[in-house]
Amino acid sequence: MGIAVVFLLAFVNIFGVRLGSLIQNVFTTAKGLSLAALICWVLRLGAMERRGRRTSVRTQPFWKNASWSSLHPVQVGVGGPTVLVSSLVILAVVQVGSLFSADAWNNITFTAGEVKNPRRNIPLSLVLGTGFVLTAFLLASVAYLLVLPLHGDPNGTKVLARGIQYAAEDRVVRRRWSRSLGAWALR
Repeated sequence: MGIAVVFLLAFVNIFGVRLGSLIQNVFTTAKGLSLAALICWVLRLGAMERRGRRTSVRTQPFWKNASWSSLHPVQVGVGGPTVLVSSLVILAVVQVGSLFSADAWNNITFTAGEVKNPRRNIPLSLVLGTGFVLTAFLLASVAYLLVLPLHGDPNGTKVLARGIQYAAEDRVVRRRWSRSLGAWALR
């Protein structure tokens, strides 16, 4: 499917840059608006849970034991040994995915020769693009932490009982959707 989309977009670009940029703008706007809608919806659900309209299993406050020098037990692999690691190591490990996905932030500099007023627009696009991605990641993370408990029970049978710590999958978004929309959201 991915190869077909690449060929389709390459074919569209044969007809001109304007049509290609229009399609790119439509898809980018759709992605941004759907991510914003998801964040707003999950934040709203989190606020409803805090007001008591929905129940949430919170076993510990999020910031408990969150100093730089504290050690946290982490299981190495599935069924592997449990080791103690510092908060700095955990922070470094969890940033790998977001940094890898945001690796292309500087690619705008390659197009500097084709941009109108590059002295103004290149730094502006770097700051706005990076700021948008960081804000989206931060808000999505806060939203998921509001609606799913961080700590849970490894033997729990439901999403809330297992929490983020013992999730059956590493995909918190998928767990959130399954909790809100039911089993059909997992397909």
